[in-house]
Amino acid sequence: MISSRAAGQHVATVPLDGKVSVADATVTSAAKNGMSAVSMNFSNGMKGPIDIVSVTAPLAKIGMLHYDQNMCQGNSTMVRIPNVVDPSGNLLAFSTRGFGAMLMGLHRGITSHQKLELDVTWADPTGRRHLSIVDAVVVPPPAHIHFGSSGSMNMNMGT
Repeated sequence: MISSRAAGQHVATVPLDGKVSVADATVTSAAKNGMSAVSMNFSNGMKGPIDIVSVTAPLAKIGMLHYDQNMCQGNSTMVRIPNVVDPSGNLLAFSTRGFGAMLMGLHRGITSHQKLELDVTWADPTGRRHLSIVDAVVVPPPAHIHFGSSGSMNMNMGT
């Protein structure tokens, strides 16, 4: 596994490896033992697809990639997925609508304007895995987001 260190850099776009980068990484504020939604934009300038394999954080017990049409509607259904493919020349957004990531079981609460390190594991077109550490800004959750103890989200943990 190749590792690139980006933590501590105060830039909007962090190069992960050569032509792959992530920009605008955010996580939603949450209480201790709570859940946080991860948003970020991946840019793949490589000559083949990359696989985003995981998004985790040292502060969380569990990180999960998922697909959800819209986490901000009351009948939200989140489906866990094993990876997300980012085609060559593509910009892929992780957000509360579509592909995204969740951090669960936070060891401490996180509040707006803090920074949180994310560990992004991805595989290049040859299959070689890379671990990149990216700073995310903590932001308030969007209005009407449904997850966690609200009981209004049906989490489908199957693949």
